[in-house]
Amino acid sequence: MDNQPLAATRGKRLPVDDESVTRRRRVRSWYARMVLIHLSEFGAEAARGLVLPTLFTYVQELGGGLADVGLLTALFSVGRFFSSLLFGWLCDRTSIRVLYNVAGGCAVLGNLLYVLPYSPAVRSRTLLAFSRFVIGFGAGNRSVCRANIALITRVDQRLQYFTLFATILFLAYALTPGLASVVGDTEIQIVGDILQFNRFTAPGFLLVALNSLTICFNNLIFDDSISREDAPGAVDAIPQCSKYTQEELEAENAVSISSDTPQTVEGEPEAAAKASPSSGLPPILSDRAVTVGMLVFIFLNFNSRGILSIFETVNVPLFLETTNRTTVEAQDSLEATQDASAFYLVVGLLGLVSYAAVQLLRNKVSDVAFLLFGFSMLLVGNTILLTLCMDLGDSKSVNNQQQQFDVFVTAEVFVWSIGCPLTSAVVVSAFSKVLGSRPQGLLMGIFGSSASVARMVLPFLPSLLASWPLLFLVNMVLCAICILVLSLYLRSVASSAASYNSVQLHSDGRESPSRQV
Repeated sequence: MDNQPLAATRGKRLPVDDESVTRRRRVRSWYARMVLIHLSEFGAEAARGLVLPTLFTYVQELGGGLADVGLLTALFSVGRFFSSLLFGWLCDRTSIRVLYNVAGGCAVLGNLLYVLPYSPAVRSRTLLAFSRFVIGFGAGNRSVCRANIALITRVDQRLQYFTLFATILFLAYALTPGLASVVGDTEIQIVGDILQFNRFTAPGFLLVALNSLTICFNNLIFDDSISREDAPGAVDAIPQCSKYTQEELEAENAVSISSDTPQTVEGEPEAAAKASPSSGLPPILSDRAVTVGMLVFIFLNFNSRGILSIFETVNVPLFLETTNRTTVEAQDSLEATQDASAFYLVVGLLGLVSYAAVQLLRNKVSDVAFLLFGFSMLLVGNTILLTLCMDLGDSKSVNNQQQQFDVFVTAEVFVWSIGCPLTSAVVVSAFSKVLGSRPQGLLMGIFGSSASVARMVLPFLPSLLASWPLLFLVNMVLCAICILVLSLYLRSVASSAASYNSVQLHSDGRESPSRQV
């Protein structure tokens, strides 16, 4: 796509018809940019979901165990940790198109390395571990994707589009496990004993194809000139604002509060910061509230992603145990892989309801309320699993096993279908709203790195702790701490601004406060 004609139209007065045509063209380019962002992240996150049903048994095939699965999960996050910071820093300084190409190239290389360890001539857990590191490094483009969304959306659009982004994320890691049941017992030798296509290596081949497609799409449609001014509804949004807001939008589209002095309205210092709901202006968070808010949501991101990584490690082993598959032969069977894939596909589909709820209620329920509810559901789910694991295996009767499985399903719905989707989606939007319209590349990199650190450390807990009940007790404590910290921040912000509406976290607020609860 030729960027020059599009960029040249900005700042010039065009005839009405030409301006309308140009506007529609740029809106289409804006949507194409959004598709690229989500396709890129889908390919990166599918590297976690596609391997979920088979990674444990793949490691067993190579002579490893649960500790090795935790190591592979951690190495993926180590790679993402370094690249999140690097890509986040670079995306404020270089072309995002180049960063997408680099990330896609790393993903292609890493997934090619992922299929090699199964070869009889290789059989290396070390190579498998290295492949997960390289794949994780490529997956660090998440900070670029988030910063890109913040760059081309207005503050009032953040929850909607970050929730959509999180939905794609969820589709990638929670629904793609169902594809493992499609491969079944297929065995195809591609290059003799070197490359083999089966249920263990299929994720690598699929991800090579997907990331190659993303690279091609990126080079064909990416347009550097697209900004939040081209977002759908951007032109219509201005007349709906107050006179003060309209002038600010025309000047800068949003006010940055990172290090600036408070804005004034008709000579009244700090009027924006002290605005009340009755004045028609949402209260703007102070510098201190912004700083504390950044730390709070980084902490929440650390815990929500860490808890998710724990479940990525123990989901399949726990499923196998609750379905009474306790021998290596039973766990490595094709039937076990298909059952696990189908189960997590269904639980993942239920998780879409959580994302739909956020989209439907985003104008009525605050970010903080969503987060409190999400962590509460995680707390309930882990409580159920704690009680389940204390009784697991005590009785061999068919009725008791079915009852235990039903309890396990209930807990997984609370955790995998409600708690994890809500917390992982909304915490990103809340963090971005705290930052307002300032450049978010590096800050999103730091935010994403907090999740990577959690995924480096917490996956080792299942193999380090003495029992699973102790593991779920730790999860319960983390959830309770998150609820407490968020509640304290809510009280602090509400008391300083004298309004609950300020917890919508608009550091350069642009939404009408009357619509939030």
